[in-house]
Amino acid sequence: MTTDCARSRFPSTRLGRLAITLATATLVACGPGASPPLDSATDTHAADEQAVYAAMLANDYGAPFYVLRDRTPSFSLDDPDFAVDLDYVVKQMPGLSVETVASFCVRNDAGSALAAGMNFGAPYQLWTDQESKAFFGSGMDGWQRFHEKYPEAPGIIYLSRAGFGSAGDQALLYWGFQTDWLYGDGGYVELAKVAGAWQVVVRVVTIMS
Repeated sequence: MTTDCARSRFPSTRLGRLAITLATATLVACGPGASPPLDSATDTHAADEQAVYAAMLANDYGAPFYVLRDRTPSFSLDDPDFAVDLDYVVKQMPGLSVETVASFCVRNDAGSALAAGMNFGAPYQLWTDQESKAFFGSGMDGWQRFHEKYPEAPGIIYLSRAGFGSAGDQALLYWGFQTDWLYGDGGYVELAKVAGAWQVVVRVVTIMS
């Protein structure tokens, strides 16, 4: 069963012991012998990452077609907003391991390109900065034109790289979603691999418009 949480306000930063443990785990993850996180040809989590994307999209939207941002975001603990979000999210996901969080931070240290032809459970179109400028650069009819061109897509979805636990059966993912000028949300999703299939456990909304 999926649990949804929403942050009603920004809490004070309380990383404390988590920050120390996370920093240590991140150093281990970045150390010699770590799997390169941005190369799908050598990434041991590549197949599971696609399955995580597919599970999240099916759980949240169940659409026959998706429009996805062509690049993933980057996150850094040096960013106070991300540190506060992460602190809040970890408290809402008590089963989330430090290794999963560390993996998320390492794999999202820099943005990377999503590839065409991945198996997300439904066909999709990659959305570029050039298309954003063409649709939304002038005038207020951008979203109307978007929905006319992509009537089966719920909106534009922004996905991070997925972080994975040491056992490979837990994942953490960030999503962002926009479907009109003042309608969208974003946050974090914890997923678990049960009997070989990924499923959403907890969704934590950290931004809403």
